[in-house]
Amino acid sequence: AVSVAADALAGVPLFAGLTDDDRAALAAAMEPRRYADGDALMVQNDPGDGLHIISSGILRIGRRLPGGGFADTARLGPGNLVGEMALVGRGGVRHATVLADGTVETLFLPAQAFRAALAQLRPASLAMQRALGAELAKRVLAKTGDIAATLAALPTSFTPRTAPRQPRSQPEAGFDPAGFIAKMPLGAALAADQRAALLAAGRTHSAARGDALAPSSVWLVARGALRSDLPLPGGAYQLEVLGPGRLGGAAALLAGAAPEGGLTATEESLLLGLHADALRIMLARDDALAMALGAAVNADLVISLDALDGVEARIAAMRRAAASKL
Repeated sequence: AVSVAADALAGVPLFAGLTDDDRAALAAAMEPRRYADGDALMVQNDPGDGLHIISSGILRIGRRLPGGGFADTARLGPGNLVGEMALVGRGGVRHATVLADGTVETLFLPAQAFRAALAQLRPASLAMQRALGAELAKRVLAKTGDIAATLAALPTSFTPRTAPRQPRSQPEAGFDPAGFIAKMPLGAALAADQRAALLAAGRTHSAARGDALAPSSVWLVARGALRSDLPLPGGAYQLEVLGPGRLGGAAALLAGAAPEGGLTATEESLLLGLHADALRIMLARDDALAMALGAAVNADLVISLDALDGVEARIAAMRRAAASKL
């Protein structure tokens, strides 16, 4: 059974960079599970106790709709991984409900074994963390693209929001970037010298309400907020609001792709702009800074994915309501 599980791990991109011994150690902690049609493997907002690799069958991924009901946001088949988001996110809870569509067989890896493998400071663990970041980033961009396509197909169904410009005031006097970084999730796990290295790769930036942010940087919000949005005729459709401690632009950086949407200041904001190339180099290193920084970025991407799932569910609810009136 261990060799079967190890072979299954080798076929998943997240674990492909592990050595045979590493995969064997993880495989020893895995157990086969079987689910009947309609069974729930995971329930939204429940604690995340582990992840599944699908051996056979189809899983429906979805969220509860406002006002009741359920909307599919994805369907996954054999070889796919499900459940890892709750294990790397900061809340530790399931972001969606997962149901068996027919008979489903999986290999289950408990959360403790996965987190232990991910947290070790060695090349295999760092490679797994980078692979996880790249996968999460691709999902963020793919979901954003799906939402953009839906909005393009229904141009009269949604009202775009506008962001009036306002004059930019002087940057906040006495702002301490190092002190701010130390209090935020991104920097809380970093040592003082690691935070100094991160700050050296950035610059403080004052943004007025309505300012668009350059896509060549990853933006860390110190004060105020940014809106992640999709451009629409006459305005933009809001996907997510990024408050203090959140990162904007990380998905495009890790996926190596152009962002689908943009970032706009929703109010007067103070930001730390991290140049994408410098941040990419730090994440590629095999040291404690890369480990802590990569974990923080991945956790931030999970928040973005959860927000995008919510947008998809909201659009599905609006479309259902509109259809019921016909």
